[in-house]
Amino acid sequence: MARSIILSVEHLSKTFKSGDQTLTVLKDVSFAIEEGSACAIVGPSGSGKTTLIGICAGLERPTDGAVIFNGIPMHLASEEELGRIRNQFIGFVFQTFQLLPSLSALENVMIPAEIRGENHARSHASELLKRVGLEERLHHYPVQLSGGEQ
Repeated sequence: MARSIILSVEHLSKTFKSGDQTLTVLKDVSFAIEEGSACAIVGPSGSGKTTLIGICAGLERPTDGAVIFNGIPMHLASEEELGRIRNQFIGFVFQTFQLLPSLSALENVMIPAEIRGENHARSHASELLKRVGLEERLHHYPVQLSGGEQ
């Protein structure tokens, strides 16, 4: 059975102005990711990895090209639509985790569902943590390390 394409990036480019210079961060990037698959974006510092992820998640706009997520043209969506899409479908795992230290792991994962007004936020968050092998950490709190790292 063929899997559907969940993310399609088509001829994506991103440029920034730096004084009177134009900096090209991404140039004609194309790829597709099938539902249920995993991928890694690898490259040296400054190669555009974070910019690419930001554009794919609707946090930034491309200069040129298209990003289609689950059939939705992200590059054409309004900021309000992008916010709803991120809240419902896209999760982020930051290098520094961005967890609220006063909340447990379960409570941190519950936040998006609670914002959406879901009735079963706790059970949904619990299931998500179980799916990624963190069932035993449901009630753990983030540890604050020195220097602000988590």
